[in-house]
Amino acid sequence: MYRAAEDRLLACVALKFGLAPEMPESVKQADRILLATEFRDVTTVGDLDWIVAECGVEPLDHRMYIIDPWPSSAAEDNFLRRFRELTK
Repeated sequence: MYRAAEDRLLACVALKFGLAPEMPESVKQADRILLATEFRDVTTVGDLDWIVAECGVEPLDHRMYIIDPWPSSAAEDNFLRRFRELTK
């Protein structure tokens, strides 16, 4: 059920912004890399082997890229500000 809802949402986003409805492989790969990096930096998962097995890729180099999460209030404010900019 979640996948169907996500597919409908992605189709609407693609239509709104004139994008191809199919997700390019490069975007899928970037998404997997970011997921692995999020596991490393934002969760309590400390097992790199597990992260690689789960995501199929290694996280970004921790010497160059570290995710420093915002507090939830800052994330909400930034999200809503950007959302309003994009949907005017």
